Amino acid sequence: MNLVEQFNRIGGKINEASINDRNLQYLKDNYYGIGDELNDIHIHIKDIQTNMDGKQWADDNNIDLNKEMRIFQQIEKLFDKSKLGKAL
Repeated sequence: MNLVEQFNRIGGKINEASINDRNLQYLKDNYYGIGDELNDIHIHIKDIQTNMDGKQWADDNNIDLNKEMRIFQQIEKLFDKSKLGKAL
């Protein structure tokens, strides 16, 4: 029996389960990846704030780093409200 016949015989259930497992793993990886990226953004903004070249860059580009920090803190608070983190 070839693979197609085997798949048809079992009704595709194993394949569907493996797809669901993979999608769940992708979701989990992406969810935690976003959390890590948000943390990295905080660290990098703080680093820029304490560096003279970074401060000059922010001034040259008309960027208020304190305001940017608050924006990303708000994003993080919204992200933390997600029920996915508790389920994953």
